[in-house]
Amino acid sequence: MITGGIGESPLRPDGPSKVRGEYAYSSDLWLENMLWGATLRSPHPSARILSIDVSEALAQPGVHTVLTYKDVPGENVYGLKFQDTPVLAEEIVRYQGEPVALLAADHPETARQALKKVKVDYEVFEPVTDPERAAHDTTLPRLHEGGNLVRYQRIVKGDPSATADVVVSGVYEIGMQDQAFLGPESGLAIPE
Repeated sequence: MITGGIGESPLRPDGPSKVRGEYAYSSDLWLENMLWGATLRSPHPSARILSIDVSEALAQPGVHTVLTYKDVPGENVYGLKFQDTPVLAEEIVRYQGEPVALLAADHPETARQALKKVKVDYEVFEPVTDPERAAHDTTLPRLHEGGNLVRYQRIVKGDPSATADVVVSGVYEIGMQDQAFLGPESGLAIPE
């Protein structure tokens, strides 16, 4: 058993309530007059957005607003190192699941049903799925103004002229990694 300091509990403070299924994650919290958000995401990995019609969703009782890229104040981009990811897709979608619109309603089921009423007309493109070709083939569509390569970083470690009885080289691919959160990704905001 791993314990803390003298007199400290060996358990995490949130451990017992999580094990019993009693822990309140942010998606479990509820406030009076709370609105629930839902995100409309692109069903296509590559497409041009020709039009977005939110009128039918806005007409549904319980829906308070539907937001598109036009409603994002300031620049419609974010990113940790490079500010190149749209908050909401503007003219094109670059991956399946890219956010296109946000909706706020007085109940989560109302929000989910209203999303089905947001009409997006797409011109679907053949996606570029080979990263080597995307980075070097200038005849392929460019995902960003500067092209398809965000940055080139050559990494050299060790002695490049070293020899050995066995040399292993190749191209290795790994899948996307996630922190595997125990609770759903959600949040509760209280504007002041």
